Amino acid sequence: DQRTAALDAWLEHYNTARSHSALKGQPPISRLAA
Repeated sequence: DQRTAALDAWLEHYNTARSHSALKGQPPISRLAA
């Protein structure tokens, strides 16, 4: 389904590439690697 593929891509970006102000500009994945 096209919506599922789009959601998967968005979640990947959100969790690995997008910076989050609550994490001082780091992506959430950086918290898992720490």
